[in-house]
Amino acid sequence: MKITQVFRSADDGRLISEIEIGASQATPIPVTGDDVSWVVNDQSYRGRVRSRLISYSAPDKVELERLNAVDITAELRVELIKS
Repeated sequence: MKITQVFRSADDGRLISEIEIGASQATPIPVTGDDVSWVVNDQSYRGRVRSRLISYSAPDKVELERLNAVDITAELRVELIKS
């Protein structure tokens, strides 16, 4: 299973960054109202989640032992906070 967090600007919808996270990661996917921070390519970001959309894609037939065939995307619309 691949889980990707996509961060978009809450103001104009522009793509800020995408991060692939491990399926076994203990940290839950942020929800609306959560403060978030992340680093991509040595650039630090902080913001507050304004909305969240979770989608998934999988082959037509998914067997329980093939959960790694499912891809999940969490699109977060974030209001950036200036540091």
